[in-house]
Amino acid sequence: MNQHNSIQLTASIGISFTERREVTFEDLYREADEALYRSKNSGKNRVTLGREPILREAMKG
Repeated sequence: MNQHNSIQLTASIGISFTERREVTFEDLYREADEALYRSKNSGKNRVTLGREPILREAMKG
C-alpha cells in the first residue's frame, strides 16, 4: 500500500545587518533575535528586518 503524507513547514526569520565595523557580532545577533520574535508575534511565517544596532542605541536616548 502506498500512502502519501504531506507536511506543512513554515518559518519566521529575523535579519540584522550593518556596514559599520564598530558593531559587534553580539549586537547583530541580539537585533536579529529580537527581529525573529517580532516576526513570531506578528502572526508567524514572516521575515522581519532588524534595526541597525547603532541606530537602535541612539533611539534609546
